[in-house]
Amino acid sequence: MLLAFFIGCTPGYYTKKDSTVPLLGPIVVGMSRGMVAKSLGDPMLTMWLSDDYYTSIYEYEIERGTTDILATDFMDVITLGLGVYIVSPIDRYQGTRHLLTLTYAVNDRYRENDSVISVDESQSINEIYGRHWAEKSRLSVNSGQWAEGIGAASYAIEFNPDLASPYVNRAWAYCEIGMYDKAISDSNTALGIFSSSASAYNNRGLAYQKKGNLGQAISDYTQACNLGLAIACENLKRVRDHKTPESPAP
Repeated sequence: MLLAFFIGCTPGYYTKKDSTVPLLGPIVVGMSRGMVAKSLGDPMLTMWLSDDYYTSIYEYEIERGTTDILATDFMDVITLGLGVYIVSPIDRYQGTRHLLTLTYAVNDRYRENDSVISVDESQSINEIYGRHWAEKSRLSVNSGQWAEGIGAASYAIEFNPDLASPYVNRAWAYCEIGMYDKAISDSNTALGIFSSSASAYNNRGLAYQKKGNLGQAISDYTQACNLGLAIACENLKRVRDHKTPESPAP
């Protein structure tokens, strides 16, 4: 009852400031997309993880006063670690701006029945946009749009320089337009972030081969092949047979 009282003291803590819907309760695992939309509206960004799962990012503002702050601090204590399942009232370090990442499982019949399977409040806006542009760069290079891929990867790196994938994507694009030193540099950076990136090894091997450094190319192709990248194994054979190498889809 005490918990209900303090939640009642914080109307709108998980609802958009301009929302016209009544207080519905916290966003929890198992809630439908339709119910989430009534509180949070449309997401600012959606990224597909697979055919069955996707992540939506919501951004909203809240109005808070002294009562809200006291109530939410108290709720943090009495939930006893259940905050993973309950949207926290405010991000104290971001003022009234709040980001919420929900992962959904797809319902085969009705999109509004897609079900929340995880709730994450820890991502920053830079992390979110970094992953968004990283995905755009991946799609661009996969379709051979090298300039677009380089641009999108550069945006991703600006937002979140700790992601390996945009460096991998940009390295591939640089290789394809003849900028081999930049491809090697980006591949080195990617491997510094994620040392087991088979695609980074393969892209660096491609750049070295294009520059005529076959020994280093063979070394990188071997590393990528040992990490399970089939195209790298093919490229290893190609370079030994003096054939044209290929790049992987990131």
